[in-house]
Amino acid sequence: MADDDAHAALIARLALSNHPGLQGTVAGAWWPSDRQLGTGLADLVAVLGLRIGPVRRVLYDPIWWDTAPARLIRGSTSVPVDAYSLIARDTLYLMGTHNRHSLLFVVPPAATELDARLVLAAVATAASPPSVQTLRAILGGGRARQK
Repeated sequence: MADDDAHAALIARLALSNHPGLQGTVAGAWWPSDRQLGTGLADLVAVLGLRIGPVRRVLYDPIWWDTAPARLIRGSTSVPVDAYSLIARDTLYLMGTHNRHSLLFVVPPAATELDARLVLAAVATAASPPSVQTLRAILGGGRARQK
């Protein structure tokens, strides 16, 4: 059992596109360990902040997540985390400064390791920015996203 936990911790759970910032395309993919949005969100904000400047807001679909924080506190900065029903359920939208934003595709926590790795690799190695629809198709058209 301890070997399984150690193995799971070694699996990459975030991949960033080499084509960030193109409107309507995915800037990265994240495979969270659970449906608690607060788990790992502070790290995502820190990493994506390197690309889009300080993150000023995070938008998510409330149906997708079991719980979510109302805000993240990073140093002296408060970042609102807002439920927004017009965000696709399997995405997060991070709003940065100077009109720079990132759309992240969220691989369901229940996805198999193989499916998750396929999505993460597709984002990291794509010759052109992937779309949400393309990444959904890799997951088998929605089978892995079931709660």
